[in-house]
Amino acid sequence: MAAPAPATASAAAADPGTAYKLLLSCPTGLPRARVSVKFDKIFDRIPHPDTALEESISEIWNQRLERNPSLYNGTKFRPQEIGIMGHQADEEDLACVSERVSQEMFEGIIREVVEETGVPASSLTDPVFIGVSRREMNVRPTAFFFTKCGIDSSGVNELYSRAQDGFESTKLYAVSVDELRGMSQRMPGCHNGGFALYELMRKATKSL
Repeated sequence: MAAPAPATASAAAADPGTAYKLLLSCPTGLPRARVSVKFDKIFDRIPHPDTALEESISEIWNQRLERNPSLYNGTKFRPQEIGIMGHQADEEDLACVSERVSQEMFEGIIREVVEETGVPASSLTDPVFIGVSRREMNVRPTAFFFTKCGIDSSGVNELYSRAQDGFESTKLYAVSVDELRGMSQRMPGCHNGGFALYELMRKATKSL
């Protein structure tokens, strides 16, 4: 399997919101055994130097919460799910934490698919990591994984109607690659880049 290569490809678009940059491309896909994460406080979010702007984050959140009480103040990746409550100073502990974070990246993908589509985990192949795309507009990076499902589209749609977190989406589409290519031009840049990573994977494997 070829080693992953840094990707510097970028794509401008008529709509700036769909522009992206590929930060990392792994066309042949990396299994969990070949992906590691460095969990360290040096990667923490840096507060904005403008105190007023920084404080406005909580103010805006509270305003939105008043309008929609069902909003949940949680990040997509919730480290407490694997026992991480904060950064740990001991190097040995950090190594263990980094390993658990790496595992959570893959297990979390399966969990998301199961909860949001209703398909059983047993119908999914183990995900492979295919790269990272970054939206140009707000510099938002997103990691992408690929998995296959052993259930046909009609069966998936039936399960989706009863999915645990089906409320998080409005509709599930079953589309061809060509249709998806057209739809990608209307996606946010980070996800448009995700489709570009998928295309690179298809070309590398020639069997998808």
